[in-house]
Amino acid sequence: MKRAARKTSKRKRRKNNKAVSILTGITIVLAVCVLCLSGYKLYTMYSSYKAADDVYAGIEKDVFTGEADFSDNGFYWNYDRLLELCSDAVGYIYQKGVMSYPIVQAEDNDKYLRTMMNGEYNVAGTIFVDARFPQGMDGKYSIVYGHNMYNEGMFGTLPRYEKEEYYKEHPYFDIYIGYRHYRYYVFSSFVTPVDGYVYSYNLGEGDYKAQYDRLRAECAYETDVRELTNDDHVIILSTCVDWHDYSYRNIVCLVRGEEVTD
Repeated sequence: MKRAARKTSKRKRRKNNKAVSILTGITIVLAVCVLCLSGYKLYTMYSSYKAADDVYAGIEKDVFTGEADFSDNGFYWNYDRLLELCSDAVGYIYQKGVMSYPIVQAEDNDKYLRTMMNGEYNVAGTIFVDARFPQGMDGKYSIVYGHNMYNEGMFGTLPRYEKEEYYKEHPYFDIYIGYRHYRYYVFSSFVTPVDGYVYSYNLGEGDYKAQYDRLRAECAYETDVRELTNDDHVIILSTCVDWHDYSYRNIVCLVRGEEVTD
């Protein structure tokens, strides 16, 4: 009886060991599959980023001539050429050493979400003006969207404006609107709900100053920009937050300063 019981116990242990081995093997296979899938997704994502970088670098060379220094009078902006590349083009945003991209505006806010300016599909999309603002960036208040890219492309550096030190190092943007070149100054930056007052598009003529004051008050630090008035032109740069909560956005608020004559 004891010998039979020992044999039965050994058989059970062998079965249990076999089951454990099978489960371990399945777990390893699944883990390898997950790693391969993750690796493939990362490869695809960064390949898309590289393709977008190449396209936009080519556009920059196409629409600007001269030395690549936007403060130099030898650096010329060719809006006509940009329109030849894309009829929806409305301008360009540049920040030395940080970003350099064309801006478009379409009849809706979906067209360029995952489409580059040349019409090709790409997760980077194109930086675009909210379609609800008929005057675009020439209005007193407009919103411009761009993706928060992992490689800090497009609007991937905007969340850095939560730190005062970064603001002090990058206090302005060069923005081209049509044929004109303006210097726009950062006066506020913060995180806001996607359904909040920031995304208002039907402000009355006397409502702008109150909106601008409210935007400034949200910032965690003081900026060097003067007090804004109803006559100012403000652009809101909007992108996703770093923690992937799609009910919030990082925004950087810009006010038009001097026109730069090249």
